[in-house]
Amino acid sequence: MNKKLPLLSCMMLLLYGASKVQANVTEEQLTVIKEDIISTYQNIIVSLQQQSFIDEFQALAAAGITEISSKQIAAIRPSVIPAIFHEYLQQFNQAQIAALTPEQIKAFLPSQVRALTPSQLANFTDTQIAALEARHIQGMTINQINVIVKKMSTSQIQNLLAEHIILLSIGTLIDNMQDFSQEQVEQFTSNQIVELKDKIAPQIGNLLPKQFQILTALQIQLMTPEQITKQLPYLTATQIGYFNAGQVTKITADQVNMMTIVQLKALKALLEDATKITTTNNPNLVSQIALVTQAIDDADLTCNEIEAIKEKPLTSTIYVNLTPDQVKCLSATHIKNLKNDQLSSLIITNLKKQQVEYLTKDQIASLSKDFIVNILAKLAKEQFAYLTPQQLIAIPVDAITNEIAESNLRALRSALEGINNKIILDTLPKNAKDLIETLLKKLENTIPKHARHGLEKSNANAEDFFTKGKVDKDTKDFFTKGKVGKDTKSFFKKGKVKI
Repeated sequence: MNKKLPLLSCMMLLLYGASKVQANVTEEQLTVIKEDIISTYQNIIVSLQQQSFIDEFQALAAAGITEISSKQIAAIRPSVIPAIFHEYLQQFNQAQIAALTPEQIKAFLPSQVRALTPSQLANFTDTQIAALEARHIQGMTINQINVIVKKMSTSQIQNLLAEHIILLSIGTLIDNMQDFSQEQVEQFTSNQIVELKDKIAPQIGNLLPKQFQILTALQIQLMTPEQITKQLPYLTATQIGYFNAGQVTKITADQVNMMTIVQLKALKALLEDATKITTTNNPNLVSQIALVTQAIDDADLTCNEIEAIKEKPLTSTIYVNLTPDQVKCLSATHIKNLKNDQLSSLIITNLKKQQVEYLTKDQIASLSKDFIVNILAKLAKEQFAYLTPQQLIAIPVDAITNEIAESNLRALRSALEGINNKIILDTLPKNAKDLIETLLKKLENTIPKHARHGLEKSNANAEDFFTKGKVDKDTKDFFTKGKVGKDTKSFFKKGKVKI
């Protein structure tokens, strides 16, 4: 059909189509056909109108971009914006850029925004920059970002990609330090962290361990008590030595109990250094030294000493500093008193099967996927009911092997079948049902392997009887003493059989 088909021709086509089918169809069918033709016609009209608007702009552009007035720019329909060539956009002057409406800017393709020059973007107003969406920002170059970043909102800054973050100037990082997300802070380079100096302070708690390790003495001394707690597992002995009196004064018993033996010794050395810490600048000095000294003693307990206090909860310091051999000495009381955040990889990995059976429902529900895989063969069958739906569907298929006891495999199967219903599935990711089915199939193929030994034994007994005249003990007892096994008796008396 000609795109410029006159309106009269379209109407004639509509009437012709309706009359043509009228004799052969029902009234209801005719109504549907008419509606379809009208809808098609309306789509054609909209398409022709859209094309006419595009053609109109292209005609203006061909006559010279600079000749297009601000009023004409502002009148461009948002639906026409994606059709504007990049080379045309790059010719927009300051007045034309200023005429762009927020609706028009939202209609820009990411490639069109990327085609704008930094000087053009520098002329964007706060309102225009606010109209830029995540797809626009993530497609921009670092030079474009640098000219608008001061006008960007927090949510827009948090749309910046890693490739932007690592190229931002120190000045830009400083100006927007409070706006970066943890994921973005984790992209800071070593040079950026060092050059930020004291300006890194608000984000110290969000640094990755490898980033945290490069902090200078000045930066360490800016840490708040909350940041110290968050980064405590990664504090080196050297960094603890950088603490100033103000920081040391605020160190709590909870923080001391979370420290390793190396950290404790570094802290004790700092507390005993009279050139840095005194009772004048740290009123808590005496009690802190006593606390740290006791923690060091606790961390040095032998396995026999741990067993000797088996009915009392251990301190956090002991848990933090346990060796693999000491883990095996933990009693039921010790294990049940472990806080969820104390269930470290070292502890979970080294627990014996009988110790794993002491883990409580809450402790098991807090374990990560890797920890679950590690103790799958050690769990008691009753503990499989403690696993959450999220933990169950996260179990890797290859973690299910015939090295796991049959009772555990059957318990896992029951747990998976228990969550394979609409109510629970609706709370899980969309692929949860597929994950469950895959795990159940693997279990179906694995569990029978455990029964094979019994089947082979039965077959061997039968073969012995027919080829060698040998029978097993139960059969022999039946024929010689009139005794029968419990299962056989149940069958003859109650009609019950063991499946």
